[in-house]
Amino acid sequence: MFSRLQDLMQWRASLLMSGKFRELAEEYLYPLPVYLGGRQQVLRNKAEMETALRRLSVIAKSSGITRIDATVRALELPRAGRFRVWISHRDFGPEGQLRGGGQFVHYCRLTDLGIKTEMSDYPDCRADWISTEPQRALA
Repeated sequence: MFSRLQDLMQWRASLLMSGKFRELAEEYLYPLPVYLGGRQQVLRNKAEMETALRRLSVIAKSSGITRIDATVRALELPRAGRFRVWISHRDFGPEGQLRGGGQFVHYCRLTDLGIKTEMSDYPDCRADWISTEPQRALA
């Protein structure tokens, strides 16, 4: 299962970088809670996810990122068809230079259509790629 998840996460990264947002949006279950730097937002459907993925792609490309390598770091044993996957990513520029990276956790579920993500946590994410609305600072 570890190898299968590794291939799945790398495939998803390639979908993002190749602009296949509709196909990538199919990989999630909705409504989808997403935590960005500890702040929860909810994507209600595939259309909202496609819009968010487009924003994420623009942010990545404007940062000079042309390739993302995803690596599964840990996998929780599934219980009742649910499990967590800890993933790190390294972001590369057009000349292959390392541009950055980070970590995230996908909360996954085994379905008849394969492994789907039902919640995501990006604890160190500073870019709000989900919402275009102004955000209030938390006191």
